[in-house]
Amino acid sequence: MSRITNKEGSETSMHQLAIKPFSLPGDRGFPLNSFYGTCQNKNEKERLKQYITQLREEVGYRLTQRVYRSGRADKWWLVFTKRKFLNMSLAKN
Repeated sequence: MSRITNKEGSETSMHQLAIKPFSLPGDRGFPLNSFYGTCQNKNEKERLKQYITQLREEVGYRLTQRVYRSGRADKWWLVFTKRKFLNMSLAKN
């Protein structure tokens, strides 16, 4: 989001990121495995995947609305792209 200058491009980018495949709790690449248990069956795993996808889409949409409220990227929101949470960064290296 920090490299995109307009709201429409950011919405598209956030949507593409939301529907991109991701790891679920119990999978090898899931970053917070120590905090979550694994899914009990295939149905539960599919429901969790749908829920997280919907969550990612909604968060991306709301974040874009907030960051680009004035039509341009708000520098006060973009400062958070460089911050770490639980010693993990959301920015790509």
